[in-house]
Amino acid sequence: MIFNYFENEKKLLYHEHGSDEIPEEIIAEFSGKDVTQVDFSSNSLVSLDCISRFAMLREVILDNNFLSDATIFPKHSFPNITLLSLNNNKLENLNQLLDNLVRCFPNVRYLSLLGNPLCPAIKLDFVEEDNEAYRLDIISRLPKLRFLDAKPVHKNEIMSIKQRETNSKNDQEGAQSTVPTESEQSEDGVEKIGGMMKFFGFRKKKENVPRSPPENRVTYNPLPSDEQGSSSQTQTPRVAYGKMKNTYEGSQSQGNRFILNQDL
Repeated sequence: MIFNYFENEKKLLYHEHGSDEIPEEIIAEFSGKDVTQVDFSSNSLVSLDCISRFAMLREVILDNNFLSDATIFPKHSFPNITLLSLNNNKLENLNQLLDNLVRCFPNVRYLSLLGNPLCPAIKLDFVEEDNEAYRLDIISRLPKLRFLDAKPVHKNEIMSIKQRETNSKNDQEGAQSTVPTESEQSEDGVEKIGGMMKFFGFRKKKENVPRSPPENRVTYNPLPSDEQGSSSQTQTPRVAYGKMKNTYEGSQSQGNRFILNQDL
């Protein structure tokens, strides 16, 4: 079992052993000491239990392990930890990770997540806008952060976060102001009550609209316009007459219908 402990730096190193957990002998020997830094990189760690028994920790390096979304974080907080390095692990869900970081490491100032699937920089379709959104999401959740992925937190990022929060607040206030406080009946028979909509089988009663005088009304005539006379002139009925070329002398002719046998 090979490990290194630097008394003057209060730093414990146990890395490149491929272990899925830190040996109990090491934890038992050093947990009672004022260890402030641990470097457990290049192992096969899947849990953070290894740091739970070091009460004085300030810096934690767990690069090149197998930490993932299934990793259970400690139940208690580590307010003294200001540096956390989780490079080259298997972390995919950024929101889930941030929930754990906020709870366990609320005062972290230096955070590095390079090489994890959640980091946009390792994706083939990487675009700078994705990385900007990724950084803003993390910085907004960890307000004491000063360095993220080896890059300092810039003032313009802080300003962007404040602007985003302001816009979000305005959107929420705007949405609340549009909620009707009284019952409103629409023309489609929809009553809005406190943001809810209730449908009825009738329409809103139309307002009484004064009718226009007869002389001002628009009339529609099936005849072409050139066939219509002036509205002020009396229209003369039109009669057509002519000689019929065909005659009918059967039993249903106009004459035969009213002549009886006795009249012949």
